[in-house]
Amino acid sequence: MALLASSVVTSPDTNIEAKVAPQMVDRHVKRQKDRLWGLAISQDGSAVYSGSLDGTIVETSVRSGEATARHENGHGILCLVLSTDGQWLFVASNDGKIRKRSVTTGHVAREYVGHEDRVRSMALSEDGKSLFSGCLSCRLLQFSVETGTIIREFKTLRSAAMSMALVGDRSIICGCRDAIREFSLRSGELMREIRGHTDWVRAVVVSKDRKSLFSAARDASIREWSLETGQQVRQFDKGHTKSIRSLALSRDGLYLFSASSDCTVRQWSTRLGQELVSMRLTLGASGVLAVSLAPDGSYVASTCEDGSVCFWALTPSVTWRVYKDDARFNWKLSVLPEGRFSICGTYATFCREWAYVDPQPLMLDGALHTAIVRSLAVSSDGQHIISASDDKTVRVFNSLAPKQARIFKQQKLSIRSVAIVPDGSSFVSASDDATICHWSLKDGSLLRTFEVQIGSLRSVVVADGDTFFTASDTCIRQWSLTSGSMVSEIMCAKVTCLAVGTGVLYSGGTDRVLRQWSISSGKCLWECKDHTDAITCLTLTSDGGSLVTGTRDGFLRVIDAQKGKTVQSCKTPSGFFQTGIQCLDVTRDGKSVLVGSSDKTVRQWTLALDLILEVNGFRSGVSALSFLPDNTAVLGFEDGSLRLFSLNRVWSS
Repeated sequence: MALLASSVVTSPDTNIEAKVAPQMVDRHVKRQKDRLWGLAISQDGSAVYSGSLDGTIVETSVRSGEATARHENGHGILCLVLSTDGQWLFVASNDGKIRKRSVTTGHVAREYVGHEDRVRSMALSEDGKSLFSGCLSCRLLQFSVETGTIIREFKTLRSAAMSMALVGDRSIICGCRDAIREFSLRSGELMREIRGHTDWVRAVVVSKDRKSLFSAARDASIREWSLETGQQVRQFDKGHTKSIRSLALSRDGLYLFSASSDCTVRQWSTRLGQELVSMRLTLGASGVLAVSLAPDGSYVASTCEDGSVCFWALTPSVTWRVYKDDARFNWKLSVLPEGRFSICGTYATFCREWAYVDPQPLMLDGALHTAIVRSLAVSSDGQHIISASDDKTVRVFNSLAPKQARIFKQQKLSIRSVAIVPDGSSFVSASDDATICHWSLKDGSLLRTFEVQIGSLRSVVVADGDTFFTASDTCIRQWSLTSGSMVSEIMCAKVTCLAVGTGVLYSGGTDRVLRQWSISSGKCLWECKDHTDAITCLTLTSDGGSLVTGTRDGFLRVIDAQKGKTVQSCKTPSGFFQTGIQCLDVTRDGKSVLVGSSDKTVRQWTLALDLILEVNGFRSGVSALSFLPDNTAVLGFEDGSLRLFSLNRVWSS
């Protein structure tokens, strides 16, 4: 299925716990010819009902995207409300009438008459016995659902109710042109006016605890109000650039979704008033008219001006934690789901947590391996991403067209490591079958095979356009790409990872020793024996001044690359790294390091080893990672999948 949307994450600074976040548009269907002002979702979430100005109501299956029913209303539809039992649709039309239609047959069971102009908003009481509606002629009526008779008219509306929401059986709130007005359901009298918006209030929703009101207007602003005092709690950050037409609130009250004529649906943190995700259609430029959240929170549905319906899939249970200094606290405190918490340190730092998954962790289907991803490499221009796996293949794809991967298969056992030649023309892959393959990136041809003859190859790094190094269980070897011959050999057992600097090579392994080697002489220049377990990964900062290492026991260390001395070290608290560090890489800007583990997490640290960001809840352990030039991280997983997400969009220091 073609991808039809893009999502952008903005920088959070939150203390909430997210449970869902939108991915790419899961489905985009167009069954009607005109604007879809009406939107409702079935109680089981399996179907979406859309009402159009062309006078049609279409039922769309969420699973298949197919239209399962279509009914003619005879008049343009401006609003839909589903009955409490899910059996009836209340259809508001531009002829001033409201019709009660059977969901299954479309049969009109009753008409509600009383408005002289177009009905723009409706709300159904919790007991399903009363229907409230507002029209452009400034009438606000309460109907008996059973008999269709008018129970009450609220006399002091003054301007059309473009939106409405009930506060239990206490009051009804209407969004009008110049204010938000709240009426008593018992007396019908105006209780208060809430002012702040500068244009038509197009959407209002009430929190489940009935303490907060969220409103959105044609002035492109979203505001939260206290229902106890009527005072504004906050104005949400600027996000939309045009009129906001609809709001939907998650059941737990943590997230607000907004639809706008700027062609976006956005997700917001209600606790901070900050935008989390922007979801935009990239095909066409159709404004979004309505948004609704599935009862189980699994997707968001939106309707558009061009008559199309979009389904935005929501991904459960990946948590981001953002850490910032706060002198008021003396611990790093993580508030976890279900009231659990953990202490993460003993110094003045406060952990602000928000549960949120990258809106578009782009699944690179064309590069999906059938076994663990062992290594990733990215060309200097960011165009090529190369992955190596235990499935005996190397896959190469263009970062601009990630669905189109090329598969390279020659080696007979697991491919442990890949490295790209600096000019980006070719790459080398090292395998457990003791072979090294040199491949052309231009045409995919095999340029040369190097036979090591003995020992599994654990790592490969390229020093310059002609020289590369491999590490095995017994030694480190230097090779020439041009001649295809081995240049030199360093006897050093148990090496699992390599990094190359200017004139020097760094190695680490299961013997817990980090070493610096002279490339010209092959001599060991220094040894660092500070590690307490096997060194599983290492990387060199872009300036060549520091090494960052990760170990099997979960220690992260920053080493002075010139002296071989530990500058910083830390071990994550118990319960963080349940298994050792599997992979790490320094960001392209050189300011931080990203660390992956088989405990299904990635964590971002400053080079002073202050924890910045934690992302957990992936379906599989993180086994490899690298960076594109724009700081987009490429993650490889134990299940063979790959994902992309941008650190710039999540966190900026």
